[in-house]
Amino acid sequence: MVGAHEISFSLCDSLSELEQIKTLQSANLKSLLEPEEQEREGFVTAVYSIDLLKKMNDHHRAILAKVGGRVVGYSLVVSPAFTGHHPLLDDLIYNCNLLSFKGRKLESCTYIVVGQLCVDKAFRKRGVAQGLYGHFQKTYAQTFEYCVTDVDRKNTRSLKTHRSKGFTVIGTLTYGGAFWDVVLWEWRN
Repeated sequence: MVGAHEISFSLCDSLSELEQIKTLQSANLKSLLEPEEQEREGFVTAVYSIDLLKKMNDHHRAILAKVGGRVVGYSLVVSPAFTGHHPLLDDLIYNCNLLSFKGRKLESCTYIVVGQLCVDKAFRKRGVAQGLYGHFQKTYAQTFEYCVTDVDRKNTRSLKTHRSKGFTVIGTLTYGGAFWDVVLWEWRN
């Protein structure tokens, strides 16, 4: 069994790592999981092609959790300037720009978006998501005031994880017939 101390966090820098992200994404897609497993384990919704993952990574490198050479978790990083590539991301960014936090419209702030976060089932409940977010903050907090993402309301596991890291619900949106909470993590108080 691998201990939490054997998990390392880094930035994605190879096609092999992007392919491992794609494999992990595919294994956790909501559309492929039974409802009981969705509720118990959580899920990811968006499907990103290898080509799109590469474009995202070229723009802002993804955060990885690895054991040896194996990717066991990832967090995709998207800036509001990265639009026109995926309808869910476009909708999230559009809606974020309409929202306010502490009296300021987000479109006038510097924020970065979590395009997707996923942890291999065998590595859950070991602090991997918290480690991914810690590395995310360490890497991007000097440039951005806030970290923002959306969570499908049916993904209670994910919402709990985000709240435990300090994310606050600042709005809602509807996409693909589902209701989403828009959550924000304030990096500069």
